[in-house]
Parts: sequence; structure tokens; C-alpha cells
Amino acid sequence: MIFDTIIIGKGLIGSATAKHLSLFEKNLAIIGPDEPSDPEQALVFASHYDSGRVQRLIGHNDAMTRLNLLSANHYPWLEEESGIKFHTGVGCLYVNPAGPDDYLKEAPAKAKQFGIKASFYNSNTELAKAFPEFRFPTTSAGMLESSPS
Repeated sequence: MIFDTIIIGKGLIGSATAKHLSLFEKNLAIIGPDEPSDPEQALVFASHYDSGRVQRLIGHNDAMTRLNLLSANHYPWLEEESGIKFHTGVGCLYVNPAGPDDYLKEAPAKAKQFGIKASFYNSNTELAKAFPEFRFPTTSAGMLESSPS
């Protein structure tokens, strides 16, 4: 058989590429190993063989933030299209035990710029008040992004 396109890899990028190209092309092949039935015996590993992921919306730059938002906004469509419920937005707590890093310093401006709901905690005292069930080092700072993170 002759293929118009051959995609190497069945992981996150390869499977998404195959899905979208299949809307336009009929002679499409995707090759690569399936996920192992027993990860302990696998010779080739993907980055993750599980269903848990952390999704922050605020990226390290504008482009990543925009892409994160576009991706998250397509989750409902992907769930409907695939028939697989894979996303539950519960928020994402990011804490740096060493205090505000460059990411935390830039995050409030990015949240405002892109309309992302987030709360910022500039000290361990603020974190402890907001999250009494956790214990963070005294030098900690962090933020909580709301759903769909």
C-alpha cells in the first residue's frame, strides 16, 4: 500500500497529528510501539503511562500561555469527539519553596493580560492562611490557578 503521509510515533504528538490529518487524508499510516501492558517489562517508554497530568495556563512566555489556553479551550470538543472524559479542572497550585522565582514574578501580569483567574501568595503566611492543610517552608511563595487548570 502507498501512503500519502506516515507518522512516526503513537504518543501525544503523533496520535494528535494522525487524528487531525485523518480529517483530510485517507492514506495515512501511524507507526510505533503500543503502550506496554506491563510497564515493568517495557523496553521503550513514553513520558507517562498514566492519566494524571498537571495543566497550568500561565506559561513562561506569551506564546506558551496562548497555546495553553487554546488547548484547554478545546478539551470539551476533544472529549466529545473521542468519547473519552479526560479532563477535570480542579485548579493548579504552584509553590516555589525558595520564594518568588521569575515565573511567579511575571505570572500576575500574564494572568491579567490573558484573563486567567489566579490568586497569588507572596509569603508562607499567605499560603498557610489559604491552605491550612499544607505546610510549606517559611520562604515559600506561590499561586493558585482556577479551573480549567
